[in-house]
Amino acid sequence: MKIPKPVILVLALTAISSLVVAYLPEIINGEVCDKDYYTGKKECPKYSPALFVIVQIAKLLDHHEGSVVGLGTIFVALFTWRLWISTNRLWSESIKAGATAKIAAEAAKLSAEISSAALVITQRAHLTVHRYTSAVAKGSTSQKTSGWDFSMNLENSGNTPANAVISGIRLQPIEPGQKIEQFGGGYPSGSPTISIGPKQTVPIVGFNGSATLTFAQAERVVAGDIKIFLCGYAQYRDIFEGSPLRETSVCMNVFIEDKTLQQSNPFRYHAHDDYNKTT
Repeated sequence: MKIPKPVILVLALTAISSLVVAYLPEIINGEVCDKDYYTGKKECPKYSPALFVIVQIAKLLDHHEGSVVGLGTIFVALFTWRLWISTNRLWSESIKAGATAKIAAEAAKLSAEISSAALVITQRAHLTVHRYTSAVAKGSTSQKTSGWDFSMNLENSGNTPANAVISGIRLQPIEPGQKIEQFGGGYPSGSPTISIGPKQTVPIVGFNGSATLTFAQAERVVAGDIKIFLCGYAQYRDIFEGSPLRETSVCMNVFIEDKTLQQSNPFRYHAHDDYNKTT
């Protein structure tokens, strides 16, 4: 419990006043010398009030040495107690200051991590796929279309280059009850790669007929015997050290709007519920 300073002062003044009041008659009636039969002094000489007071105080202190020591001990104890309270409070404040400094350091570290993450998010490369197109396949004539070759555009919508880009596209005819095969990934080591700069667009085309719809397949789509899905995939890395491998995948259900198959581009695209993601 903390004792207020005014209370301590009042207690000290009360103790001193009590001693003064208790021995005031002796101080007033005392004399500098002792008059008695053995000293032969009948009267004491005149003295100055200041000297008298000093002598009487000295006598009082000598006569009541125990009380003075006790009172001094009390004051020493009070001083020691107050010193302990102050030291303990200082120690507590030091601990709090240390904890505050630790929290501040952790906050600064977290702030730096957030700033670094924000830099990656706002400046990293980000590949997206758009503009699905088709063209009449090679080998077609003006009288007969042999099929259509599909492609899609891969754009870096980020602010830094996308490096080590590997991409591919594939057309999947799906029979009733058949599931789409997840496309992408698993490229062998040493596969050719490219870099795509910020805001740059490159086409993704199929190889060896992987994105070609034959006329016969188109007729089966019109008849409702099969569905076709155009799937694309790209993997790449951004420029920031420690970033994970980035992936972009799309899968579009391709519908044929011109049932006569006479138009050069009779297709409409709708995103599949799955297999469309970016990381």
